[in-house]
Amino acid sequence: MIDPVPRSRKRIAPFHLHRPSTVAEAVGLLADLDDAMPMAGGIEVLNRMKAGLRASDVISLSGITELAAVQTGAGALCIGAGVTLHGLARHETIRQSTPGLATAMIPVANVRIRHQATLGGNVLAGTPHYDVLPCLAALDATLVLATTGGTVDITARDFAASAEAMPPRALLLHAAIPGGADVLVHDRSMLPGFLLTLGRQADGTVVAVVAGAHTRPQARSLGITAGELAGGLTPVAATAVARDWARTLPPMRDTLHMSAGWRHRVVPVALSRLLAAQGGGRLAA
Repeated sequence: MIDPVPRSRKRIAPFHLHRPSTVAEAVGLLADLDDAMPMAGGIEVLNRMKAGLRASDVISLSGITELAAVQTGAGALCIGAGVTLHGLARHETIRQSTPGLATAMIPVANVRIRHQATLGGNVLAGTPHYDVLPCLAALDATLVLATTGGTVDITARDFAASAEAMPPRALLLHAAIPGGADVLVHDRSMLPGFLLTLGRQADGTVVAVVAGAHTRPQARSLGITAGELAGGLTPVAATAVARDWARTLPPMRDTLHMSAGWRHRVVPVALSRLLAAQGGGRLAA
């Protein structure tokens, strides 16, 4: 007789499922349960549980409507942690406020994952080459978290630098993107080696982020403004800016796919080409 239960499902250890309907209820569960795992879309959590991760309690966040909200106010665009990757690409408010961010999300993953995976899951997964955190870091976004003691704000750049910046048992509510900030280009062409993101911050400065070359995304200012970039950099100037930026990075990592030496050589070259391609406001392909 054919067993109807896939073998991968049999590797998931038993757990208690909780379905809170409010943020306060979810935060209370995280505080009270020692081995609880929050889950939104479930892509990361379920895959890791299939691989052997054990959690005595799983807290489903799908019933908390607040986490799926997208709204503007107080000079910022607030995108809920439960907004899917498809929503990031297609939500009208996001497309109007940060069209570059919406465009960056269109080619990520596949249709099934885009409709299931969420902003919060992508940010908190800790996978070096995931797309959302580098974009938020490039935009100088703020991550707003709920704890039993109230809300806590952490910059996406601080969280990108170290997961320890997030307080324990906190729940990510939303990402707040300052008005005027946007993604200029999000280049995935060098995956699985690395990806590069250029972001215009609210004050007009340009930040570059490399993800996948280190265990955490690395965000650094380029020392130029979006106006200077749009006005056009010569290849020589673009190379100089890219090399100066790359010198501030920590040593890159070796992986199964790419060596640290290859990344060290190629990252600044790829960045210089992106910078040179921005003249006249053109986005690099």
